Amino acid sequence: MKKTLVLIGLMLTGIAQASTVDSYSIRLNGQDSTENVVLKATQTKTLYRDEIVDSTCYRTVQRGWELQCQMYPEVVCYDVPDYPRYPYGPYENRRRVCETRYVQRCHNVPRYVEEAYACKKTIQVPYEVFDYNAENSVATKIAYKTNVENSYYDCNLDLIQNGGSFSMNSNCGNLLIFTSQSSKNLSVGDVVKTQTDVNAELYDLKNYTAPISKGVKNLRLQGQNIVFTSGDLSVNKNFSLKLYIERRKLLKKDITIINRKLTPAEYTFAKTADGEGTVTISLTKLFGGINRNKKHIIDVEIALLENANSSLKLLNTDLLPKKKVSNSITVND
Repeated sequence: MKKTLVLIGLMLTGIAQASTVDSYSIRLNGQDSTENVVLKATQTKTLYRDEIVDSTCYRTVQRGWELQCQMYPEVVCYDVPDYPRYPYGPYENRRRVCETRYVQRCHNVPRYVEEAYACKKTIQVPYEVFDYNAENSVATKIAYKTNVENSYYDCNLDLIQNGGSFSMNSNCGNLLIFTSQSSKNLSVGDVVKTQTDVNAELYDLKNYTAPISKGVKNLRLQGQNIVFTSGDLSVNKNFSLKLYIERRKLLKKDITIINRKLTPAEYTFAKTADGEGTVTISLTKLFGGINRNKKHIIDVEIALLENANSSLKLLNTDLLPKKKVSNSITVND
């Protein structure tokens, strides 16, 4: 389905056409496909013209006077008799003493106010003019990377040419779409021709998020085994399971026993219900076990891994608000 939207902008000197939008929607139905389409749009540019308009200006004027008072320091000196005191006489010994006192002084100062008056101002008014025509040849390859639960998803991948800019959008609610794009200019001038290659890898949302869908629940230590409930780890292998154990000491520095991602051979998963199962980690096999009579912190994290192709970026990020879940317990707290 292809559609073109033309936006019209008005200006005082006439009518100016804004950039146009051309788009092509690819229906996503669970089947790998290749689509080739040419999108055509018009790119405009913004210019500015000066325009004189009525406005309100302000000026500072004097309106009367006002009394302002302030405390000022003043040094006062005087003579006092020396001690011990003797009968006063014409030759009595005295000494000079000075101190700072504060006195209030007031004076009139002008009072100023802001006065409004009618004036003219020059402003810059933007308007659009034709810049060039854009013609983009878009080649899209779509590949489904996980098992799909629906033979028909009833959603689209939209290729959008907005003037000289290309973008993508999707209305899918159950498909994660990872895309990459590369473009090269074929010609310039009044018609700018571009070749854009798009790769899209699609993952069923439920399957992709299965490892983190149930969180890390009922985390516990049974003997020398760490046991917990998680989402289904057998549907999507694109995840990591990280284990952190810290030995807490009262008077000495705490010791980190393990802090790394485990390999699939270092834990087991047994499916117990639809969409979830039990994970068991043997500490004896990992490093010989822990002293259960001492205080330990145990933390487990399950995280979805980034796509192996680093050039691919998730298009509909709103469908994946979180990428990891975790839980922790304290043994012998």
